[in-house]
Amino acid sequence: MLARAGFRYDSSMSPLRIVGNPDYPQVPHRRDTPHGPIVEIPPLVGRWFGQQYPLGGGWGLRMSRPATVVREIAARNALGVPATLFVHPWELDPDPPRVDLPAALRFSHYFRLSGFAARLETILSRLEFGPIGSWVLEGGVP
Repeated sequence: MLARAGFRYDSSMSPLRIVGNPDYPQVPHRRDTPHGPIVEIPPLVGRWFGQQYPLGGGWGLRMSRPATVVREIAARNALGVPATLFVHPWELDPDPPRVDLPAALRFSHYFRLSGFAARLETILSRLEFGPIGSWVLEGGVP
């Protein structure tokens, strides 16, 4: 659907059990579709006790120490692999709207919102970042 709509890259195939499939590749790769190729750039994941866990955005990025995220990104960059981070705009809102959710969802949705902007600033200030589209256009995908 995305390739047919003219998209050239995407980050929706998460290599995680709950929101994707742990067998998905963790590195950017080209996917050929009947409507043309699309570059899949998965969000950053880490490994802990043999399990993949989210680091690239949402509650995974909010709950992780900046040093952990920086270390994972640096390790990937040393291999020539970019790391993809995403942030929901409401995560940076000093007074985000509150939605009535079941307890488990409420926890993952609102956990560690306080101070997140400062933790994100720490991550962003320690490494170089740029738009993923520029990396794709520069031929970054094999």
